[in-house]
Amino acid sequence: MKEEFTLKLCKSKDSYTVKKNTKLNLIKLSKEFKTIVKTPILLIIKINNQEIIIHNHGELKFKNTTDEKLIKKLAKKIYKK
Repeated sequence: MKEEFTLKLCKSKDSYTVKKNTKLNLIKLSKEFKTIVKTPILLIIKINNQEIIIHNHGELKFKNTTDEKLIKKLAKKIYKK
């Protein structure tokens, strides 16, 4: 089954970026997940001790993990909301 988003290791090799061509509702997401930072264009949330930067244009940035399975699972959870 083809993924609905792309997963890519950042050039700095310390984080992964997930991209999907969609707009995200940051207000709704901030109510669904533990929110650390909230601005009009991005959120920083925490799921399972994993910090994720969410941009309103559909890009997610996962720091401090190289577990692609976990990243895909969390990305699907966020995009589903």
